Amino acid sequence: MAERNRAMIMFFLLCVIAVAAEGYTLDVCASCHANATCDDKSDGSGKVCNCKYGFVGNGRTFCQDKDECQIGASKICGQHTTCHNTYGSYYCTCLAGYSPSNNMAIFIPNDGTHCQDIDECRITGLCGEGGQCRNLEGSFDCSCQLGYQVHNGAEPFHPHRDKASCKVVDCGSPASVEDTVLLSFTGTTYSSVAMFVCDKGFVWRRGDNHSMCGADGLWRGPTMVCEEVDCGPPPTLPHSHMLWNKRSSMGTEVLYQCNSGYHNVGKGNVSICTAAGQWERPSVLCQETLCGSPPIIESTEQVWDNNSTPGSTVLYVCKEGFYKQGGDNVSICNENAQWTLPTLLCQEILCGDPPILPHTGQVWNGSSTPGSTVTYYCKIGFYHNEGNNISLCTVNGYWTKPNISCKEVHCGVPQPIPHSIMLWDKISTVGSQVVYQCNSGYRSVGEGNVSVCTASGEWDEASLLCQEINCQEPVFKPHAKMLWDGTSHIGSVVYYQCEEGYDTRSLRNYSVCEENGLWEDIDLWCEEISCGPPLTLPDTNLLWDRTSRPGSVVLYECVDGFYQESGNNISTCLLSGQWGEVSVKCKAKCGPVPLLAKSEVVWHNRSVVIHRCVDGYHSWRGSNVSVCSSSGVWQRATLRCIEISCGPPQTLPDTNLLWDRTSRPGSVVLYECMDGFYQESGNNISTCLISGQWGKVSVKCKAKCGPVPLLAKSEVVWHNRSVVIHRCVDGYHSWRGSNVSVCGSSGVWQRATLRCIAKCGPVPRLAKSEVVWHNRSVVIHRCADGYHSWRGSNVSVCSSSGLWQRATLRCIEIKPAVNHLFVLNEKCLHWRAEKYEEDTEIYKVTYIGSRDYQRSFHDRRKQVLSSKAEQLELCLNLLPVTNYSISITAVSSRFTATITTNTSLPVPTAPVVHYREFTTPIPTLRLRRSPNTLDPISLYQVFVLPVEGIMMFDCSSPASSDPSGKIKSSTEYITAQIDVTHVGTEMNFTVGDGLYYGGFFNAPLENGRNYYITLRAVSQWKSALKSSCVLWAKVRGTSYVLMVSSLSAAATIGLVGFIILVGYSFTWFFKRK
Repeated sequence: MAERNRAMIMFFLLCVIAVAAEGYTLDVCASCHANATCDDKSDGSGKVCNCKYGFVGNGRTFCQDKDECQIGASKICGQHTTCHNTYGSYYCTCLAGYSPSNNMAIFIPNDGTHCQDIDECRITGLCGEGGQCRNLEGSFDCSCQLGYQVHNGAEPFHPHRDKASCKVVDCGSPASVEDTVLLSFTGTTYSSVAMFVCDKGFVWRRGDNHSMCGADGLWRGPTMVCEEVDCGPPPTLPHSHMLWNKRSSMGTEVLYQCNSGYHNVGKGNVSICTAAGQWERPSVLCQETLCGSPPIIESTEQVWDNNSTPGSTVLYVCKEGFYKQGGDNVSICNENAQWTLPTLLCQEILCGDPPILPHTGQVWNGSSTPGSTVTYYCKIGFYHNEGNNISLCTVNGYWTKPNISCKEVHCGVPQPIPHSIMLWDKISTVGSQVVYQCNSGYRSVGEGNVSVCTASGEWDEASLLCQEINCQEPVFKPHAKMLWDGTSHIGSVVYYQCEEGYDTRSLRNYSVCEENGLWEDIDLWCEEISCGPPLTLPDTNLLWDRTSRPGSVVLYECVDGFYQESGNNISTCLLSGQWGEVSVKCKAKCGPVPLLAKSEVVWHNRSVVIHRCVDGYHSWRGSNVSVCSSSGVWQRATLRCIEISCGPPQTLPDTNLLWDRTSRPGSVVLYECMDGFYQESGNNISTCLISGQWGKVSVKCKAKCGPVPLLAKSEVVWHNRSVVIHRCVDGYHSWRGSNVSVCGSSGVWQRATLRCIAKCGPVPRLAKSEVVWHNRSVVIHRCADGYHSWRGSNVSVCSSSGLWQRATLRCIEIKPAVNHLFVLNEKCLHWRAEKYEEDTEIYKVTYIGSRDYQRSFHDRRKQVLSSKAEQLELCLNLLPVTNYSISITAVSSRFTATITTNTSLPVPTAPVVHYREFTTPIPTLRLRRSPNTLDPISLYQVFVLPVEGIMMFDCSSPASSDPSGKIKSSTEYITAQIDVTHVGTEMNFTVGDGLYYGGFFNAPLENGRNYYITLRAVSQWKSALKSSCVLWAKVRGTSYVLMVSSLSAAATIGLVGFIILVGYSFTWFFKRK
């Protein structure tokens, strides 16, 4: 039953399907081959399957690849090309020596691209140094420039196929020219220039002084002519003479000496014949020797004729008031323009103390120099009788003697006074005194009782008046009362009694009227205060009335042997109870002034004497003052005068002394040079001076060293017995050492160390080098510009045999270890290795890549290459659209070369997609991105291509004019643009979703139309743009009839199913029943 039901269902379904398809044809497009497209027939009668471009077949059962290249590369790709067949297509490349006109590695000629010749000559250094490139069709060749020759081959040559290269023409070392020195040269290759100068001692007269390396490898020139330097006779200089050997070649020396009476004030006295052929201007300047003004000696005057030339003399004399004590008084102008120093010593003339004349005094200011005066006057008691009273100090040191005469004054007999007597010693000279005393019973009532003889010769009048004595009333005693009878004649007595409270200070208490008319003065007094005994002074006696009351007086007198020198000698008892001050000073009378040995008295005043040593002696020790002591004995000065002695004279080296063994002032010592020595200079006389020192002596003795020493290969230029100047003879020159021999103090020559060696002629020349320095015996070389020292010594030495020991310096051209570096076809490095030895070189290559449009991109890699080859190639896997900096380092020379390049923008690889065909109007497509994230793809563009008739699509076509417009054209258009940064490893994209992608509107597809969906990958760098396309999907549109038929079929199937369900249910129901 069940099988029957199933059979009924299948029958109904088949019927329904058959009814729905009735009246319609089969779909041809569904039967097309995978490599075919379904197109409308040209007559519009239906569809037809056509194989895609690049395939051949019937379009339905098979479409196989078409080999486009079989017709020939020149026919399909053009001239100078190679054709490459691919599955469903082909591409073209250019032959070597050509490049595509679109600058792409591969191309398809349908865009007009063709292969054009590459101008290899634009690459600098392609033919190497000295090479000249010539471009050929598809190739190039090289030839050598002027100054270069082909090496290991012939011209023309190809540097990549042949071993030939261009070598610069090398002329070798410049040829030496007689009497010249190679100054410098730029090298030995073509157009190098060598400069010459005349050898030392020669001068350039004519000709050209440079030589040039020609293209034929030969030096041209020089034509210079050098003649030996001749300075001619040396110049004559005023007031001088020459020491000259009559030679005038270069290096000859002339010694100038000033004539007698002249001396050199210049810096030097030698003139040398220079390389310029002229005598070097000597700086000697002979000026007349003038000593100038002679020295000034203290206290002297000069007798001089104002001439100061050598030999002139000046006589010195002591000034007035001075006398010559000793020394030489002549100064001589010597050859050294100096005055000899005279030793004259002038001492001031002093007359000492003026003479003492009897009975005279002096008016004198203490000066004893010549011209000083002393005025004499007669002392008191004498008068000026006659004669001159003035003494003058003369230039001879003596006082003129005055002839003043002083007579003593006499007053005669004094006049008597009534009632008196005279106390007189019968002397009537000035100052004599007469004392008058009243006779007994009389008393003096005048003012004075003394008459003195005056200087006028008369006695002054005494005022004494003698009256009869009357004591009058007795003297009143303070604090005492008198007991008196009232009488006052001589002999009358009065008694005193102290009042109560006072004591009598006397042995008696009465007073008697005496003959002098006075009451006897008793020592009674009644008082409380007393002066006591007066002060005692040394060497004095007291004249004292023994009273100590106020008014009492004490007179002090010098004892015998002493005299009053000064001071007050009276002391009075004062009311204060003290004696008044007394200042008397008594000096002993010591007798004659003491005299000391070898001394004289300078000054004395009876108590003090000043001594000094006489001429020729000086104070050695002790005091020079004698003092009169209080005992009347002189305390003598201890001055000790000893004779002035200069001691033994000093000894000088290499001299003998001529001396009389005396050392007093004026003694002379003469110095003589010993045997074997001679006096070279200086003063040889020394004099003992008043100061006790020997005068300065400056004699200098030089040893006589015997014959002048001779040195090998040298001659004597000049000598003066103690100094010898040597020089090398002709054919030799000074190499080292001093050229001066000096006579030593021991009488042995200190020989010069001059060493003369032979002249070796012109300095040697080395290839590719120049002379830095030479001194005719040693030459220092260095490599010329463009070359460097590789090995060997750079010093040439003139041997004793006169031959050069040439330097072994080897100079090689400086060439970069990596030369002619360039990049070929954006892939391979080419360079030329420059090595000095056939060794293996190791190269380190570093290349760094960056992209302006992709900041995160960084490509850094290294490679190491080891090779012995001269031409090297290293191919690198450089990424496209990248800026590269490539450096290559030669390890042994540490030389690094750097080159920059950039790779072009290639056609991006086609995206990997899943091709599908859809009938839905909004298909979703999938893109799987390439795992190589360093590809140059910038963005993806989705193209919608309506299928209408024969369709042509250009992958390089631009976007539609209005990308954001919602109404699309009937032709292809871009519906979306997606930046690669927004794409991961996979991308799903729905066509027609009505959104915007990259500014493009993804418009819905129209119903009833067929579409091809194409994905374009775009690589863009600056203004360059490359792209590749792939067919992503096909969307088939559904017609209206087909839609109705489909709906009817669906409805029929639904109705049949419903009927079957109802029948099945009905059957099941009745079965249950």
